[in-house]
Amino acid sequence: MGFSKRIESMLDLPEGALSGELTVELCGTRRVILDGECDILLYADDTVCVRSKGQTLRVTGHRLTLESIGSGGMVLTGAIASVEFL
Repeated sequence: MGFSKRIESMLDLPEGALSGELTVELCGTRRVILDGECDILLYADDTVCVRSKGQTLRVTGHRLTLESIGSGGMVLTGAIASVEFL
């Protein structure tokens, strides 16, 4: 087990939190919390695509809204239909 993984485990942090990996948290079908640096590739009311460390994530649904954004991640709200890594 690597050093960062041991620290994450000891501090009860999500896996990848210290390595900068994108962490995705779903709150029902109404909210997606993306924790980690990411760039917005596409933003529309039915599709949002972001890239983080070479991974692309697509969120689809209806009336998708960027509720908040910062250097550490973003929060999307709306009627979430799917979340997938491409």
